[in-house]
Amino acid sequence: MVASSTPTRSTVVCTTGGTTSTEFVMPTIENDRDGVPTGIARAADGTTYVAGLGVYAGQSRIYKVGPNGPEAWVSGLTNVVDLAVAPNGDLIALTYTPGYIGNPPQPSKVLKIDPATKAVTEIPTGDKVIMGAGLDVNRNGQILGVSRSGSAARRRFLGRC
Repeated sequence: MVASSTPTRSTVVCTTGGTTSTEFVMPTIENDRDGVPTGIARAADGTTYVAGLGVYAGQSRIYKVGPNGPEAWVSGLTNVVDLAVAPNGDLIALTYTPGYIGNPPQPSKVLKIDPATKAVTEIPTGDKVIMGAGLDVNRNGQILGVSRSGSAARRRFLGRC
């Protein structure tokens, strides 16, 4: 599955064997001028999670995709740009900045979300991540991220799940 956005609709599509089909259209959030899908991750049990960016503090949501389409799963987050699933099943989310996108950007946050309770816990990074753009979790639970530093992108070890 791939998340994409156009000026009129934000969709998640599935591509199989050269054929692309719309999996679902992202829900519209009231007063959200930039609710685009930004991250997608699939858990070992087949559950798919999709992050919606949201521009303002608290507008970013993570959707859980079920047989009837997406449902808001965790809300009240800010500027979530990527998702990954840890080996233990926790969902890891990366924020671009924890506040309104402005100057100077505040350090990004790495969040751990328990799939059973939806509890959100920040994973300390020592404010090393500025303008986080992507992350991955390896099989040892190490969180790796890509962030911008000056004019270059950097890959960093961010912590452990």
